[in-house]
Amino acid sequence: MLESDRQWEFFGYDMRNVYHAFATAWRNFIWEPGSPVRHRLDEAVRVRSETGEYCYHDGQPSAALPGDCSAVLLPDELVLGRTLQVPEAVESELHAVIALEVSAHSPFPGDDTAYGWRVLSREGEQLTVALVIASSSAVMTYLGREYDIHDAAQEEVWAAVDGEVVVLQGFGEVRRNRRFRERLLRVAMWLGLSSLLCLAILAAGALFKSAQLHRYEGMSAELEARSSTAAALRAELLTANDLVAAANEFVRRHPAPHREISRLTDLFDDGTSVERFEMNGLDIEIRGRASDAASIMQTLSAQDAYAEVSAPRAISRAKGSEQDYFHLNIKLREVAEP
Repeated sequence: MLESDRQWEFFGYDMRNVYHAFATAWRNFIWEPGSPVRHRLDEAVRVRSETGEYCYHDGQPSAALPGDCSAVLLPDELVLGRTLQVPEAVESELHAVIALEVSAHSPFPGDDTAYGWRVLSREGEQLTVALVIASSSAVMTYLGREYDIHDAAQEEVWAAVDGEVVVLQGFGEVRRNRRFRERLLRVAMWLGLSSLLCLAILAAGALFKSAQLHRYEGMSAELEARSSTAAALRAELLTANDLVAAANEFVRRHPAPHREISRLTDLFDDGTSVERFEMNGLDIEIRGRASDAASIMQTLSAQDAYAEVSAPRAISRAKGSEQDYFHLNIKLREVAEP
């Protein structure tokens, strides 16, 4: 038995008390007089007594119009009333505590005992409970004599303790509790439907946002693919530009030889012959014969396309020859980049 009890312990605390405490709190929140739910959903009761008629709502006098429920307030001589002080720790077992208290102090037989109780206040760790005990047969005799009531379920039966009213169990309060339970069920259904509607709205919004997200992700992927293609084309264009620039640089530093040959052909007269033409980049070396080699050198030096014209060897003429032998080096002028 001890081993079985330890199965419910967690760090030395009996977890069964958690369930009882939760159930008690839930019951008090819904069913107990004075709770916000009971105050909102319970209906007013028309209470008849020897001093007149009154209207009560949620156990308190009220100016509200009574509903279909009615009750009879018993005179004090038919009721045994007392106020109990019990520890708050036993609230989850309060029904059993009250039953033991009634069994111990009721002067009536067990099958003839009617009782009711109500928590009046909570102060510190103590509960103040109003308890009323009455004889069922005496109550029915009183109801039949004074109010012509012979069915216990026809009317509620109340009693007063120190100015507070308490409902005796086993009479017409079942009908009011049933109607309260029906209202509570309807409210719970409306709350459930409202919650489902809110969840549906939230789910619809989430689905819409999810669809938008998928759409934006698709657009992002498409743009990324396009940007990748554009980046690849841009890289290819940069490579092509580099190749063009390299080609232009090569052409600038290595002019076409046939163009320079054509230029020299235009500058030389018919009596001039070229025996050797060699071109390396911007440097040209020519060797040949001319009737006046000095004038040829002057003509070449006057050209804007030539940056420098020099003769590595002196102009010479062989014996018996009418032509000069010349050897010239020409430096082409670099063309500025566009």
